[in-house]
Amino acid sequence: MSNHSTLFYNLMQFVGSSGLRFHDLRTLATFVWAIAGLLTTGKISLTQWLVVRSGPAKAASKLRQLTRRLDNDKIEPLKAYRPFVSLMLQEWAGQTVYLALDTSLLWNRFAIVRLALVYRGRVLPVGWTVLTSSSATVALAAYESMLRGVAQVITPGSRVVLLADRGFVDVALLCI
Repeated sequence: MSNHSTLFYNLMQFVGSSGLRFHDLRTLATFVWAIAGLLTTGKISLTQWLVVRSGPAKAASKLRQLTRRLDNDKIEPLKAYRPFVSLMLQEWAGQTVYLALDTSLLWNRFAIVRLALVYRGRVLPVGWTVLTSSSATVALAAYESMLRGVAQVITPGSRVVLLADRGFVDVALLCI
């Protein structure tokens, strides 16, 4: 069995244990192959993910299938994402968890405030909110509910180290 197939089957078990349900087994399989592609290639590129997908179909057919399945109105990303984050954080119960708070400004019109788990030099978003703002400096009140939602997912007993730049200077932030 190839490494990609082993990863696929392990991810299928993980998704199955997360409580996440799909309306169609083919959609579940495509979703898991997409995750395997992302993890294997480290890139957000559907065409590069195709290398991971086994089977006799040609690349163009695999790409059409992947695009069609991922562009499905019945797939709700937050319903799929939250169980993964919860399970992952449960694995680190009682350990130090590093969270990075950051903003990104889009078109000088929107600010994305993101809280991400730092692991092995990479970050995995665990919470985010999009705000109408022309500045990357955002008031705590605008993203406090996102922080509180993430706090509910953190396993009790874990030590949290919050990393943020000077744009997040707010004493009240440290009290959450």
